Amino acid sequence: VREVPKSGEVWCEGARVFMNPLGPHFHLGRARRCLEFAVQLTPQYGDSFLELLRFRFLLELRARMLADPLVVGLLGAQRRGRGDRLAGLGAGQRLTIATLAAKRVCAASAAKLQAGCFEFTSALGAAEPAADAGYQWDSGMPQLQLAHLEVLCAYADPNYGFLWFWCRESALSTPSEVLGRMREEVAGDLVSCGALAAYALAVACGIFGVQTDDQKMPCHTFDAALMGSLMPTISAGADETSDYAYSRQSSPTDANGLAVRDFAIGSGRLSTC
Repeated sequence: VREVPKSGEVWCEGARVFMNPLGPHFHLGRARRCLEFAVQLTPQYGDSFLELLRFRFLLELRARMLADPLVVGLLGAQRRGRGDRLAGLGAGQRLTIATLAAKRVCAASAAKLQAGCFEFTSALGAAEPAADAGYQWDSGMPQLQLAHLEVLCAYADPNYGFLWFWCRESALSTPSEVLGRMREEVAGDLVSCGALAAYALAVACGIFGVQTDDQKMPCHTFDAALMGSLMPTISAGADETSDYAYSRQSSPTDANGLAVRDFAIGSGRLSTC
């Protein structure tokens, strides 16, 4: 990504690297910048718009985590300029806190996803760590509205992309219909194959300053016990009539069997084909 001339397809692949929760480079701020370039440079490449939708899910997880009382209590003082409560904590302690925060968000979000009532908030407190080394607050990250994404996609009228063809039911499908199918794909991955736990922990590591590229504390190397503890128990009695209701049994993988390659593209089912 750094060395070659970058078309929209290349920028989109860069965003996928930064959105891989099990990889060492997970960073939502950098993923956002890559996707902005991808959409601007090659608007006919549909995968960029679909990855923007996946990115919106991750922003929503982050916004809900920042609104959790536990996280507000831990980070509220440093955001008000009254000192940094986390400054004296080691990487292991930060990871423990991040794991607890991720577990709370998993439990709250899984039920809504399973019931088909997971909605996006209209306003996001989606500040993201800066692109340089170290951890600091940066409130300059703009919002991403779904309505705006649909308008952009409709005007661009994408016509190719591996993920785009996967989500397009026919050549007559409208961009809005393709985005709707992608929403189902992402929601299904979050509920049924353990992606929710992986994403939530990666997001929490970013919030609490656990560096994913730190060799001493590689939080991207999740063990089976940790992933299993994060995955909430999902009720089998979900509303089968909902467009976004899923059963864990329909998944090709489980929380303990996830690998970096499972997040190489925006659909878990497509990654395992």
